[in-house]
Amino acid sequence: MTDSALAAFHETVIHDPLFAAEGMGLDNAASAIDDLELALRDLEPEYANGSLARKLFFVRYPLTRYAVPISFLRGVLGSERARRAYLASPSRGSAHDLVDMWERTCRALSSDLARYRTLHEIVVRLEFDPGKFVMQDMFGHLTSYRYVVQMLDAFERNARALRSDITERRRLLEGKAVSISPRVKRNVALPALKSGKISAWNKRLHEAEIAGGVSPYRYADIVESHGPFNIELATFDDTLREHTCMVYLLKEKESGRWCMWLAFVDKFHIKDIWNMVPKMDGITRGQFASAVGLHRDEIPFWYEGVAFLYNTRDTRYWMDIAAAVDAKRRPRLDWNLAAAQKSSLLDLLLAECARDTRLLIAHLRRRARSETATHYSLFYDLLTRTYPSVYYMPFNGSVWRILEEPPLRGDGFETPPEDKFLSEERVHELSHDVIARVFGVAKLREERGRAAGWLP
Repeated sequence: MTDSALAAFHETVIHDPLFAAEGMGLDNAASAIDDLELALRDLEPEYANGSLARKLFFVRYPLTRYAVPISFLRGVLGSERARRAYLASPSRGSAHDLVDMWERTCRALSSDLARYRTLHEIVVRLEFDPGKFVMQDMFGHLTSYRYVVQMLDAFERNARALRSDITERRRLLEGKAVSISPRVKRNVALPALKSGKISAWNKRLHEAEIAGGVSPYRYADIVESHGPFNIELATFDDTLREHTCMVYLLKEKESGRWCMWLAFVDKFHIKDIWNMVPKMDGITRGQFASAVGLHRDEIPFWYEGVAFLYNTRDTRYWMDIAAAVDAKRRPRLDWNLAAAQKSSLLDLLLAECARDTRLLIAHLRRRARSETATHYSLFYDLLTRTYPSVYYMPFNGSVWRILEEPPLRGDGFETPPEDKFLSEERVHELSHDVIARVFGVAKLREERGRAAGWLP
């Protein structure tokens, strides 16, 4: 290998690295992935719920290998460590170490994707007719199983593109090529965050949300507050609309790990669960899982945060907004790279995903105690709680290498019933006491579960 070969390779690392995350906290990310892996293992006995057949299912198809790409995520961390090591001391040895790490990460990606597809194929047939399956998210987006397959196909096409890119870079490093084929890249511009304003009423609701300990506020302390910002999104309404949000950087009280939260403060989704439950799944009012441990007068309504990760399959907007905020926080990062990768705060989102998985454990335990576990769908959680739009990093230009947009949001839209959430007029009629109970009920429910001994 000649010095010119190393120089040509060096240019690709400077301007277009693979599996990169400029600015990401690697130790924080590693801690989050470790916790996520442990939480997934703790989920399996909750899904099994005493069934030997289900226990054996998870022995054969463990969630840490089939549901979430733990190996790939660790590979990305290894690749980013290798990239930083190479840039700190460019040499033939560190260059080969970097390419070797890219190859291992790409193999992990392909293997994780194959297992992810297998789990979909098995679970959908156990629970549904694949040809008739359609899921609707909170906002109205419809996802058919055919669309899920299209998503998996696109992810695999992207993995093949990555393999091709790695091969070209190895040939360049070894002096077997003098250049690489340029890729047509998607628009990587950061979203425009305009200074926004929270109405007095919504400010009151948001303050009650924080004071009441809605997740994540009862688990973490706010360290940095950014906003309010106005941003145009089509994620929630299937129509491009302006929304107002706050961005919080927090530290978890128990672990000290950094995490983040997006709070949309232009609209609060509050629903009358006691009227909705019989319509939704035929469960009697007294068996509603979310009300386990509570009396009806303690839970007058239920609050569903817009940004809760499970409410839509396309959560790329988290990293779009986070990167735009971080560009103001840390302008000295290489924003030619960080803007394309949108991963400088990915470690904070991974920490939130790990905590969300822990919250799912508590939900499954409530399901068992409300005798509604048999109504529950593993396939539904596979679609809503394995977060491919986070874990497979389709927002990151060093990972998503094909021009097509990943199929994530859905292949249809149906406006939810008007009575799904309280109207803004009705929300405005809620008393201070009712508002406090609505936003405090999740914390109260958790305290009751601990007191009863079935929550840690």
